Amino acid sequence: MKYLKPRFLNQGEGALVVEFGDEVDPAINARVISLDTILRELALPGLRETTPSFRSLLVYYEPIDINRRELIKKIEEIINLLFPPLILEQEIDKDGGVTKFHIDYSADSNLDSVLSDLEDGHNDKACHDTLKDISNRLFKLRKMLEAYRELDKDARYIIVENFNSNNEEIGYDEGQY
Repeated sequence: MKYLKPRFLNQGEGALVVEFGDEVDPAINARVISLDTILRELALPGLRETTPSFRSLLVYYEPIDINRRELIKKIEEIINLLFPPLILEQEIDKDGGVTKFHIDYSADSNLDSVLSDLEDGHNDKACHDTLKDISNRLFKLRKMLEAYRELDKDARYIIVENFNSNNEEIGYDEGQY
């Protein structure tokens, strides 16, 4: 099962496990791979190596350069941007029965939902608000990774839709910023 919140487990003095669930699941693995990729890009001082598995990420670090608490705080910040904790809600029906359900506000689940809605012809305020929220979270993450560059308002831009196996553009949409 996917945990509501990842668990942080000590693995000796210089290693930490970030566990997202207790089973082999593609959704859990996607979170592991996402966190692994972002941590590698961040190149935090003291971060030595990461080793992903199906359900967790082993993070090796140098305790002299970054302490465990700081490392966990940075990892939680990244996780909360992309995968906010599931929210448990309850609904009481007219017969007094209680239905519990989780609301998943993660960027990947929300984006899948919006794309499905758009394919079905639903293009409403909820879709736009969700896309804006995902965009804002990704922007914050890009700033954290220092990957955001100011755009020149007079420059043209190209949105690349797809690449073939030789990294050649297949299609693009050109616009004015």
